[in-house]
Amino acid sequence: NPRDYFAMFDAAELSPAEGANSSSSSSHLDLFCCKCVDTYVTVKKNQNQICWKYHKVETPHPRQPLYRTFLDTQQYSDASIALYEAVYGRGFVSPGGEVLSAALLDGMRLQPSMRLLDVGCGIGGNAFLAAERYGCHVHGIDLSVNMILVAIERAAAAIASSRSSSGGAAAAAAGANGIATGTAAAAA
Repeated sequence: NPRDYFAMFDAAELSPAEGANSSSSSSHLDLFCCKCVDTYVTVKKNQNQICWKYHKVETPHPRQPLYRTFLDTQQYSDASIALYEAVYGRGFVSPGGEVLSAALLDGMRLQPSMRLLDVGCGIGGNAFLAAERYGCHVHGIDLSVNMILVAIERAAAAIASSRSSSGGAAAAAAGANGIATGTAAAAA
């Protein structure tokens, strides 16, 4: 499970007593980004091959809790996402939900060959809608790893559904366009 990898890297910290360089108090790995491997998404329709990029950070003091940790354990925990979706609709975690997203997308004059970047994509509601209605390929980016993983899991489920049956437009669009090529970005 990708969530386990995030937890493992977030917990890694090297103190001076353990390391060779005692000039710094602490070093740890900071997430730069993670994303689905586009080749797997495009060719194999597989959202589950994920590439992480971390960089080593040295600080004069022990690391403080990550903002991303707050987002993933509090603001956008699985339980919180379920509550947001109960209010705003499946796939949406902000006011306006599908109605506002559809109006915004309709005004963009999208074409099937277009590629979109959804900054702050959440759990992928806008991305799924753009792929379903217009056949666009959408790449989402969000600070919350938890929300990106929910979007990736749902895209994989839609692809699996479209393979086992005719699936409907949303599953076919997700399978054909690899919409949940999500990226989690580091938050300072």
